[in-house]
Amino acid sequence: MTGPTFLPADKDRMIASAVNAATENAFPAVDAAAGALKNTIYAVDTLKIEEIRWNNAPDSKTPEPSLVHVSCTARVRVTYALGVQP
Repeated sequence: MTGPTFLPADKDRMIASAVNAATENAFPAVDAAAGALKNTIYAVDTLKIEEIRWNNAPDSKTPEPSLVHVSCTARVRVTYALGVQP
């Protein structure tokens, strides 16, 4: 037996927000790597959504899903185009 599935009415907006957050979280590591290689980030080359998860926040302190609280997390793979620093 499984419990109810809680999804928001505007799930596309929540998915977009989760993908944006995951992409932003990826940036500091690649920015540091580009600096170490004496390169700059020129652009995002590709973005692949690896996984979208509903109501499965990695933080165990987050409340369980309910009619009031629904969470969406994303895992992405971002490929950046690098350019040489002048």
